[in-house]
Amino acid sequence: MSMPFVITCCILLLISSVHSQNACADLDTQACARMHATQPGLCETSLADSACPEYCGKCSTLPPQTTTVLLTTTTKPCEDIDTLACQKMQQSKPDLCLDDSLAELACKRFCGRCPVECYSCPTLVRSLSECRATTTCQVSEACYVMEVFDFDASHGFRAGCMPKDLCIPHNNELMVGRSSSTVHTSCCDTDRCNIPPTTTTTTTTATTTHRTPNSHCLDNAIICRENKACIQHPFECPRKCGICH
Repeated sequence: MSMPFVITCCILLLISSVHSQNACADLDTQACARMHATQPGLCETSLADSACPEYCGKCSTLPPQTTTVLLTTTTKPCEDIDTLACQKMQQSKPDLCLDDSLAELACKRFCGRCPVECYSCPTLVRSLSECRATTTCQVSEACYVMEVFDFDASHGFRAGCMPKDLCIPHNNELMVGRSSSTVHTSCCDTDRCNIPPTTTTTTTTATTTHRTPNSHCLDNAIICRENKACIQHPFECPRKCGICH
């Protein structure tokens, strides 16, 4: 067997070994640990192969004998297993949210696959503080709030869900129909984002204090008439002599 042939074989084996190791690397081992803490059955799901093969001990020279089970979560139906873990995995895999298995099983809210909850006022209210009811939108919808100025000078608000592709901000736009209205519309895509939280306004009142002379800062009217009063009797004329404190 020639030496060049041996060297070539060694190089090919090394390349194969490196490729095998890279193919069996976690997206982010710390992220896997965080998700495993929340979902103890993580390594028995398809996420073990797609996101955490090394962490879950799936890396071997032989094809792993695995049983894929449905992921049972202790989180809400549409929550991430661990949002920080999703952020870490996206750093290693920028197209994380295009991977249906990862997006649906581990990072549903992070990847924008959850419907949002919005404040809902389908009929005009005079103040946003009156709009406290909520509704769950469709996945394709976002929250909106609309400020309306009607032709008859009335003013109010509407809020709720709106298709994302129709959710284009309108400012001072004249809507003509059965009546004419000017509207301001804004949209957002996080839970209950369409109405700002109620804030408490604290009013500070400025107070002017008028100082009045105390008993230790009064001049003796008779003694203080003298020109040398501040030399001879300074403590009898504290105001005149400028020693009031």
